[in-house]
Amino acid sequence: MLFAAMAGCATNRPRVDSALRASRSLDGPASPAAVYTVACPDILDVQVRDQPEWTGPHEIGPDGCIPLADLSPLHVEGLTPTEVTRRIAAALHLPRADVGVRVAAYRSRQVFLFGQVEGPERTLAYQGPETVVDLLRRAGGLPPGADFRSVSVVRPHVAAGHRPEVFTLDLAAVLLRGDSKSNVILQPDDQVYLAETPQYSMLKWLPEWMHLREGSRQRAAGSGQ
Repeated sequence: MLFAAMAGCATNRPRVDSALRASRSLDGPASPAAVYTVACPDILDVQVRDQPEWTGPHEIGPDGCIPLADLSPLHVEGLTPTEVTRRIAAALHLPRADVGVRVAAYRSRQVFLFGQVEGPERTLAYQGPETVVDLLRRAGGLPPGADFRSVSVVRPHVAAGHRPEVFTLDLAAVLLRGDSKSNVILQPDDQVYLAETPQYSMLKWLPEWMHLREGSRQRAAGSGQ
């Protein structure tokens, strides 16, 4: 009877998963990497046409600078990749088109997934102001036991000394109804919590043969959508 009561939630899950896989930047910047501001110890991939001595990976140091061959260290912290490109081109007295910069490794800031994830928490590199949906897609989608009706974001505000903020994401509204109001744009150190479904909580206490039976029932429900 309990399985039957939760059937509506179970049958919606395949639609949410499918929409999550198909979604593309429903909110926020079209390319978070384009507005990402670099910081120590991010690694930049610098490409300078016909100048191998300046081309290659450059780690941003504690002073916010990268070394460029015989030049003085170049301060880049707080700039976007496009702004770093312009600064390098100006320092080398080269045309802007001769220089390219991208972030090769995001190492300065993180966001966190808690709850229905592998291990007690999962740390992902912050790669710019992406939405919760974008992050979930980048993380591989919703784990099997995650409740799509219960996704929340905690913004701790530790550095600012303010009280934490809590946001609730209506994943079904965002993905199935196109209502993106709750699709929060993430900031560094945000914590995304994925609650487990009541069904999943109960299954953990049931014998293995009931896990298999319920798994077959869910697959049959999903194939009927």
